[in-house]
Amino acid sequence: MVGDWFFVAAALVLCVGSLNTDCLELSHNTLFLLLTISSVPQIPLQGYYVFFGVACSLFTAASLYSTFSRLINTIAEKSLIPVGPQLVSTDQLKRILSCGRSDRRDPGESPQNDQIADALFYISNGVAALSALHTKSTSTNSSFLHLTVPWVLISGAVIQGYVSQVQITKLLDEGGVCGIPTDTVYALAASCKNPQAIEKIYNIKDRPAEKPICICISSVEQLLAAKPPFSPLLWEFMRNVYPGGISCIVSKGDWLYKLGVGAAYDRVGTKESIMIRVPDHTVTGHLCELTGPLAITSANPSGEPDSTHHSMVLSRLGHKIQGVLCDGDSNEVVASTVVNCLKIDEGTIGIVREGCVPAVRVQQIFERVKSQML
Repeated sequence: MVGDWFFVAAALVLCVGSLNTDCLELSHNTLFLLLTISSVPQIPLQGYYVFFGVACSLFTAASLYSTFSRLINTIAEKSLIPVGPQLVSTDQLKRILSCGRSDRRDPGESPQNDQIADALFYISNGVAALSALHTKSTSTNSSFLHLTVPWVLISGAVIQGYVSQVQITKLLDEGGVCGIPTDTVYALAASCKNPQAIEKIYNIKDRPAEKPICICISSVEQLLAAKPPFSPLLWEFMRNVYPGGISCIVSKGDWLYKLGVGAAYDRVGTKESIMIRVPDHTVTGHLCELTGPLAITSANPSGEPDSTHHSMVLSRLGHKIQGVLCDGDSNEVVASTVVNCLKIDEGTIGIVREGCVPAVRVQQIFERVKSQML
């Protein structure tokens, strides 16, 4: 209907748009571009089948690897199978695509999708490429080739788009408060793009107004993209404790706008400081990649024990919140350990709250990092 070159252009746009994803996603989309190029009629016939066969084989291998890596990493809730780093930050990509103009409102938002949706997407594409590679009809019936590549591949994209929309992200983006699992106990979460939702958390929990709320991000890389003026010692300490059950209190600054806090700047942390969490939990990490930074606090009425199962969140706060991301029993029975890093450059840290990581363990990590930096 639109010609082969349309799909080449569409695949090229897909590659550019995925520069801020991990290396695996970008490689997969680059091979898709190669596959679409292999289907254009201008390729000389003597080299056509070799080119097409190699492109299909590479794309099939990448799709199968991507499928299993996403599934296994989801089940394990950590990156057991490497998918590579993020090559370009979302903020940088937005500046490039908007001719240098930076959107300060929600730069933390990322087009990356849920792992399960990705897995369905990859396996659909892999099967489609495999069918094109092995069919006997392609050599005699070009219409079958055009039906398989790239039209059948579109079914993968449809599955990915549909599944990715059926998640809690929409509720958070619309200003809702939701219960989510973390690597410790369950938490109440609100998007930093909706300051009024953070105010709801205080009412839902009956939380004292003077108690600050921390923010949750997906990774240290997301923090690096905001370029906070942290000392080398603080960065190294964070790299050793993130992701995990330790929260760090650091100085506030304009870098929070680059991180994606935006309008919620005055509603998280105190006037001078902010507490940052990087949970070692795949689902929560991807949620932060989709929504940007989340304001979180434990999912329990103020003064009561932490919630260690989604049923506890539902029974205690279910009538007050918009949704709960169910994940069974939590990994821990207490919240994260809170570390005051405001005086770390003076060679000292403070334990504000001892949680799932013992204070002595935190101190050992700090002493080791400090000795390495000398």
